[in-house]
Parts: sequence; C-alpha cells; structure tokens
Amino acid sequence: MVTLGKINNCRATILIDSGATTNFIDQQFCQRNRLALINIANQRVEMADNRIFISDKGLVEAYLEFFGKRARENFVAVGGLKCAAILGIPWLQNSQAIIDFEHREIAF
Repeated sequence: MVTLGKINNCRATILIDSGATTNFIDQQFCQRNRLALINIANQRVEMADNRIFISDKGLVEAYLEFFGKRARENFVAVGGLKCAAILGIPWLQNSQAIIDFEHREIAF
C-alpha cells in the first residue's frame, strides 16, 4: 500500500510493506531534502528484486507524519527505491496499525 506523508516535514511517498524486515529510506530522497544520514551498524539488505548490499547509513529518530499520526522512526538508507520510504515490521509493531488491504484503509 502506497500513501503520502511527511518525513522530517518533507513530503514523501511511503510504501507500507509487511514483508520488509525494517524501515528503509531512499538515499536520493535524503539528499534532495538535506536530511542528514548518520553512520549505523552495517545492515545486510536484500531487496525484492534479489539485489543484496550492505548499508551503513541511516536516518535516526526521524519524524514520520501520516494518517493524522506522528511518530519517531529509524530508517536504513538504501539507493534506488521507487518511493521515499518503506515502512516495515518495526513500524507495524510500534503503530499497532490495522490494515485493510482490500479497501486500502488503515486504522489505529
């Protein structure tokens, strides 16, 4: 499910992906919006298209706003995403969102 929101007050397209093991943010989105990435522990990332790489950059304690909610989230930075960010299992666990994929609705 793709939706619009804000990350650190920057408009962003956000993919909610229940198969993503963590939250990801696009490196180019961060560069365009001057969001400072910091060094993080190496993260092995396997993308849906089977590309594998190591990321050592992240966006930490970022403000995420959408669906009238505001939260702080950590993201692993990767290149080549088709959207600004992917929210995976960490966000799903923290938000306790109930997602109706058929009707494309989210409730909290």
